[in-house]
Amino acid sequence: MNLFLNFFRAKRWVLFAALAAGGLAGTAQAQIDFQTLDAPLGDEGTFANGISAGVITGVYYDDNGEGHGFLYNGSEYTTLDAPLGVDGTLANGIDGGNVVGAYTDSKGSTHGFLFNGSVYTTLNAPAAAAGLSGGTFAYGVDGGNIAGVYLDKKEVSHGFLYKGGAYTVLNDPLAGSAVGQGTVVFGIQGANIVGFYTDAAGNDHGFIYNGTAYTTLDDPLATSGVQSGTYPAGIDGSNIVGTYTDSAGNDHGFFYSGGNYTTFDAPGASTDPGSGTFANGIEGGNIVGYYVDVDGNPHGFVASIVAESPVITMQPVDLAVLVGENATFTAAATGGLLGPTLQWQVSTDGGTTWSNLTDDAEISGSTSDTLTVSNTTTDSSGDEFQLVAANAAGSATSDAATLTVATAAPVITTPPAAQVALAGQGANFTVAASGGPPPAYQWQISTDGGNTWGNLTDGNGFAGTATATLAISNVTAGMAGDQFRALATNLVSQATSTAALLTVEADTIITAFQSIDNKLAVQGTFIYGIDGSNLVGAYGDKVGNDHGFLYNGTTFTALAGPPRVSQEGTLATGIEGRKIVGGYTDSTGLSHGFLYNGTAYVTLDDPLGAQGSAASAISGGNIAGYYTDSNGTTHGFIYNGTGYVTLDDPLGAEGTIAFGISGNDVVGNYTDSNGASHGFLYDGNQFLTIDDPLGVQGTAAFGISGGNIYGFYTDNNGMPHGFLYDGSNFTTVDIAGAQGTYLFGISGNAMVGGYNDANGNSHGFLTGTPPAVVSFSANETVGAGQAVTLSVTASGQAPLKYQWQHNGVNLKGATLVTYKIAKAVAANGGTYDVIVTNGQGNVTSALMTLTVITITKQPVAKSVAANASAVFSVTASATGSATLAYQWQFSNTTPADFTNLGGETQATLTVSNAMAANQGSYRVVVSNGGGSLTSTAVKLTVKKATVR
Repeated sequence: MNLFLNFFRAKRWVLFAALAAGGLAGTAQAQIDFQTLDAPLGDEGTFANGISAGVITGVYYDDNGEGHGFLYNGSEYTTLDAPLGVDGTLANGIDGGNVVGAYTDSKGSTHGFLFNGSVYTTLNAPAAAAGLSGGTFAYGVDGGNIAGVYLDKKEVSHGFLYKGGAYTVLNDPLAGSAVGQGTVVFGIQGANIVGFYTDAAGNDHGFIYNGTAYTTLDDPLATSGVQSGTYPAGIDGSNIVGTYTDSAGNDHGFFYSGGNYTTFDAPGASTDPGSGTFANGIEGGNIVGYYVDVDGNPHGFVASIVAESPVITMQPVDLAVLVGENATFTAAATGGLLGPTLQWQVSTDGGTTWSNLTDDAEISGSTSDTLTVSNTTTDSSGDEFQLVAANAAGSATSDAATLTVATAAPVITTPPAAQVALAGQGANFTVAASGGPPPAYQWQISTDGGNTWGNLTDGNGFAGTATATLAISNVTAGMAGDQFRALATNLVSQATSTAALLTVEADTIITAFQSIDNKLAVQGTFIYGIDGSNLVGAYGDKVGNDHGFLYNGTTFTALAGPPRVSQEGTLATGIEGRKIVGGYTDSTGLSHGFLYNGTAYVTLDDPLGAQGSAASAISGGNIAGYYTDSNGTTHGFIYNGTGYVTLDDPLGAEGTIAFGISGNDVVGNYTDSNGASHGFLYDGNQFLTIDDPLGVQGTAAFGISGGNIYGFYTDNNGMPHGFLYDGSNFTTVDIAGAQGTYLFGISGNAMVGGYNDANGNSHGFLTGTPPAVVSFSANETVGAGQAVTLSVTASGQAPLKYQWQHNGVNLKGATLVTYKIAKAVAANGGTYDVIVTNGQGNVTSALMTLTVITITKQPVAKSVAANASAVFSVTASATGSATLAYQWQFSNTTPADFTNLGGETQATLTVSNAMAANQGSYRVVVSNGGGSLTSTAVKLTVKKATVR
């Protein structure tokens, strides 16, 4: 009998609770009502081990220390002594009418048993050793399955499952294999078995085995060490009870459920090492076990878990799924250690009435925290679901969650397209998506190439951020390269469109330009061509007829077309040197092209132009234009002076017009089968379409210069804009403040065309850089009678005009880059500047000062006797306020070679004590530091002395 007692106490099955931040998870002490169980004959202690249907099994020790199994039905104890258990009987587990346990025979060997209420059946594991160091112990029973432990001949413990007459050994993989180590199995329910194992280090750990895998159970408050650890003993559903040993060596009962450990201690239990509370079995809300009091006496107990009012801790949420998919609702509730019972309900009338759900082909988990509705149909769309948690203390009902069954997830049917916009103008992105229910939209922006995205909201230039069309009212240059995409979301899921790029087209706003208006124009002036400083174009008269002209920057010359032929109007559209091309309309209304060579007109009619022809441009003697055939369809042409070649863009189903030519390249416009207008480039082999992305209502190419194609496009608002295309990028060209710009010609840096002002009036324009003075004459001093040339170097768009001024007054006829004075006089002194002008403005040079020195009284020759004095003098003046300086010079050679006389720097020179050596020529240089004037040279004659 001592073997049983020693085994029980050496391998205490102890239950533990979870540790969290230095305390117990949940309540510090579970709400449990304890009832002590002391068998009447249990003078040396009572141990409660199992419970089923309220009947408790256990063992008591009589006054002789003999162990006896018992059954306790709540009112009386019934002793169970196995017939062969001459040295004691333990009743451990119970299930209905079946009791399992162990007994010790007369030889000291321990055997398991099954008692069915009338017959004891001995259970011996095949590998169990006999004698005091071995044996078989049955601890748990569930139906026909029995769990327990046996000790082999090496005194290593092994769990076993006895089922259908066969033993299956159960060894936790982490269990040690030395003496006193191994696996012990205590409780069983269904496929789940609980117990503990001793690892190779001698530490005890609880486990649960589900028939496939072992999971370790270690109460956080349990300590490690020999005969210390965690000991699960009883299982009922998801609830496990057992014992753990703390760091002080004291034992505590634990309740484990849902990953949480809760400690409980029987009132009166000792806190001495090796003592405490031991939980062995559980059924529903009742736990059985024993505790050791302060005197060291063991007492059985049955503890009832006190129910707590249920609380919903997690609410179910609305769900949306596609038809045919599963919908899973999840909720959670608490209600004491055991937790409440759970019941899902459904309402099909908006929450007015509710019905309990039961599991069937479409419903699962109706009494768990997770409800699954399988294979949803549209009939269940709108149904509401709630969870009711109930126990003896009451009930709690969750919020209702609505199921929406959608017919389709969102699908992007039309992604947003890339957009090109001018800075300061607007851009729209549009997306379309299908789905059931129809999706909602959210636009996003990425400013880093699509790496990160952010939601847009209305404001700051954005509108429609939650609609199918995103409108940007004010595109800035800084938005170039930004990407935009749309999220389409319904109750099922979300779809993301592809990203669309925003390109901001450069807009050249021309502020330096000259408006060109023919004074005869009533209905506007346009410039169509330029060559150097010569422009050609046309203006409209009061009755709407056009009149061609040549403008040289100063004068308009009418281009009336062939005499007595061009009755209804003329357009001059192209110029090269002296040659001008265009078109005119005769008195019958038929149009003709023309070439004007400066003296005579030559009519240009394509033979196929039954309904008219027009010449557009000229380059290298080749003329581009177009004609209209007998069916009213237009065709481009090239005329080389002898023959016509038709140009038809393959896409120009409704006509082709050639507007410009440069070498082998021809540009123009074609109209496709939908009536849309497109520009084109023909390189002699193939046609390439030239469409400015902003030309929503059409693009027309008018010419080519320096590799750039130019023309105009019409935007989505019907506004025309000039453009330049370099083969890769388009640049918009707009006259500042204009309500429409047409770019028709380029020569060098100058552009010509037409624009509409705010009042709708049309004007021609010539662009270019305004004038600037690069260099100008510096201040200069000259003597009277000397020549002077002043000059200026200026930059800017030709033609440049000059006007020289003297002391702020225009000099008549002084309109060249230089101003010359043949012989300066005092009246020419003063300040000079020049005004430089072109079509883009004017600039005035800095002032320069011209100083004119005049000698008003020249020195005169002198004849003096030897040793007499000779005096020379000069009188001089200068314009302005300059101070004059003097330097007298002397020469006694022929030809004269004058040298400066040291120190002689006054207007008067005195030669004292004249001698023969002083005889010669004298002159004076008058200067002001910037220039000089030299006097006439005069002679000094020294007479020889008379000898008397």
